[in-house]
Amino acid sequence: MTDPEFLKAAYGTTDALDIRISAQSQYAINRRDLFDTMTEWALSQRQPAKVLDIGTGTGKWYQSIRRQAAPSVYYVGLDTSPAMVELMVKQTALDRVAKVVEGDAMALPFDANQFDWVGLHFMLYHVPQPHLALQEAWRVTKPGGLLITLAHGDDSLSALWALHREALKHCLSRDLQPVPHTYSLNTGHQIFPNPSHVSVMRHPSGLRFPTTESAIAYYGSGFWQRGLSSEEWGSQPIRSCLQQYVAKSIIQHIQSTGYFDIPGTAGWLWAQKPYIQYIKLTDT
Repeated sequence: MTDPEFLKAAYGTTDALDIRISAQSQYAINRRDLFDTMTEWALSQRQPAKVLDIGTGTGKWYQSIRRQAAPSVYYVGLDTSPAMVELMVKQTALDRVAKVVEGDAMALPFDANQFDWVGLHFMLYHVPQPHLALQEAWRVTKPGGLLITLAHGDDSLSALWALHREALKHCLSRDLQPVPHTYSLNTGHQIFPNPSHVSVMRHPSGLRFPTTESAIAYYGSGFWQRGLSSEEWGSQPIRSCLQQYVAKSIIQHIQSTGYFDIPGTAGWLWAQKPYIQYIKLTDT
């Protein structure tokens, strides 16, 4: 999911992301907002004065911070998408202790040891080299500060993957194995700057759709494009065939159980940057 054309289509505007965020708020199996849960936990670990939100998107973490943390906390949001930056600049326009900048997660425009919390939430699987983004995030985290990354488990969206694969076989005579997660709740600790000191907090996740329309809207917000070329994305017959096939399967699920479930796991990986003690050597 690091393909530039896919990312441009998925995040060039906020439309598709808005659909996915709306689905999470309306149909989440775990109704407690994960950003709120994570922020509440982070406050129990360290009270922040300055926070960096890498891949700020439409501001889910910003909103949670403003609901729960002290109003004096200085918030800095960074995103590579001009559309997301423009949206967040408007959202924070009246907030005197917030700013939003455009930038690259793999080359942060900040000095070292600047932030009490640094977060990279549901975005590292879109970064070409996620280990570089984590190294940069670690660099700008203060000693004693927290590096936190919300992520999905490897089991997330597996039910939708299965339907999508069947649709590809039906419409294009093509099979597709699930794309390996470049960063997940299961494997992300391996590329942290200090893998042996990473902790994981897991929570049940997933979506339960009560109608075919709501499930297909989620599928159509970008999932249907996986395994297709950019030329195929523009083919209305291909899109219609895929969505009709998936809709037929979802209808059968809903008629049988009353809903269509996409179960999974989500949570956060985190590490605290150690304090470095400097010992001054003097001549004796």
